[in-house]
This record gives sequence, structure tokens and C-alpha cells, in this order.
Amino acid sequence: MRSKKKRSAAFHILLSVIAIVLCFFLGIFLDSQLMIGEDGVPGHGMPFFTIVTPGIAIVISAVRILIYVIKRIIDDNRERKRYL
Repeated sequence: MRSKKKRSAAFHILLSVIAIVLCFFLGIFLDSQLMIGEDGVPGHGMPFFTIVTPGIAIVISAVRILIYVIKRIIDDNRERKRYL
């Protein structure tokens, strides 16, 4: 069985920041495409998707980082017990 690559916390944080930025631009795109006013002007008074999509990405990123930290703590404790 192949061993998993250990990725650093910085890598996970970088992925999270990229996901949040991409979701922000996705929200802007969705708002401009789906919310077209009566006069044909794209956009909406309340940029719903521009706010919601990065919010979802932030929550998912926080959960991913929390899971990473917990796994890292568990692995470090296993390594310590192995050497004792």
C-alpha cells in the first residue's frame, strides 16, 4: 500500500484561500447572470450569491482545517507513543 503524502498546514490554508476567492467570483458571475433587472441591466440590489458562496466556502474550509489539525494531533500522539 502506498503511503500518503503529508501536506503542510500552509498547503491546506492556501487551498482554502483559493477556494474562497473562486467562490467569490462565482457568486459575482451568478448574480450578474441570474439577476437581470427590468431595464436589462445585470446585477441585483442584494448580491445574494456574492455573499452566500464565499460564506459556504469559508465554513467548508474551516471544517477541513479543523479536521486536518485533529488528524495531525492524533498522528503526533501515535508517533510519541511508539517511541516511548
